Amino acid sequence: MDTKWRFGATAIIWAFATLMSIIIIGNMSLGWIEEWTLAIPLGGALVATLTIWESAKNSSQKTESTSTSSQQTDNTAYSMALLMEMMDDDEREEFKQNLKNRILSGENVTNESLILDMEKRKRG
Repeated sequence: MDTKWRFGATAIIWAFATLMSIIIIGNMSLGWIEEWTLAIPLGGALVATLTIWESAKNSSQKTESTSTSSQQTDNTAYSMALLMEMMDDDEREEFKQNLKNRILSGENVTNESLILDMEKRKRG
């Protein structure tokens, strides 16, 4: 939901609540509608408005957390590429064979495990 949609939905909700309130006020003189019924459309509009705008906060927080995690992935990929560049041809070939064997054996290969392997090779 974008901001324009939320503003439009809020305007429609409050217009409907206002119309319902006017109808209730107009029928109060008949005696079969009591004053407390005026709170129903106003309370409903308030709850609906809060729901719409709170869902917007939750979705924006999810978007921020997703963008943060994608930035971490980009940094990992960059670090791995840099370390691969630092290896000579023999080290790269040995790393590829080791990675191939790990994948074929069904071992879980994660970014962290790859980085640890590359760090071990860089040091030793």
